[in-house]
Amino acid sequence: MASIYKQKLNIIIWTTTFIALFLCFISIPNFALDFISDALTRSAIKKSIDRTLDQYLCDLSDSNEWKKNDIKIAYIMGGNQESLENRVHLSAKLYRTGAIEKVLTLSRDGITEYSPELRRNLTNNEWILRLLESNGISKSHIELIDFKSGFFGTLTEIRGLMKLCSERNWHHIVIISSGYHTARIEATAKGLNLASVTTYKICGSSEQTSFFGSFREFCKLLSYRNIIIPIYCSG
Repeated sequence: MASIYKQKLNIIIWTTTFIALFLCFISIPNFALDFISDALTRSAIKKSIDRTLDQYLCDLSDSNEWKKNDIKIAYIMGGNQESLENRVHLSAKLYRTGAIEKVLTLSRDGITEYSPELRRNLTNNEWILRLLESNGISKSHIELIDFKSGFFGTLTEIRGLMKLCSERNWHHIVIISSGYHTARIEATAKGLNLASVTTYKICGSSEQTSFFGSFREFCKLLSYRNIIIPIYCSG
């Protein structure tokens, strides 16, 4: 009896295993097609979003054109370390061509990576100063700007930059950021009427971001255009 019971149990196990494997086998093509379709859809959506976001990618092909614009001051928008590295590299290229002579960037509280040389963590300001200098920008041509803090970073920086240009009588400036951030900068600059104080050029690096990064920035752009800027400007 025990032997017959064991044989039946083995038949049930093997039959169940076979059915499970068969179902997996026939579902793989459908799963693969769904995965490919999803990836292609995502790619198409990202390309469409990126076309909206990357409005002002920087063109360095004609340095003489830059010099004719008489833009000698650059402001690097704040961001995370990876973004700042890309923005600093772009600023350094403009600096080396003589298109800009002075570089401004946001002063930030807090600390960042550990420095074996100093045997402590660098402050955010020490880190950005080292990065700018290591890219060939003279320390005497760098200034850290401390804007009044605000909840919306881009709005706070453009508002602070507008006030600074007015106080120092600057009439030409270039704003440097990541390419995907430039549309939101333009929306903010137009909303605050930055052009009433200074002529400006927005210059974006070719930094890449993920699908979710692009989608998040697109949502921020819509929020700025339709909610944040109208509310702020009407206040």
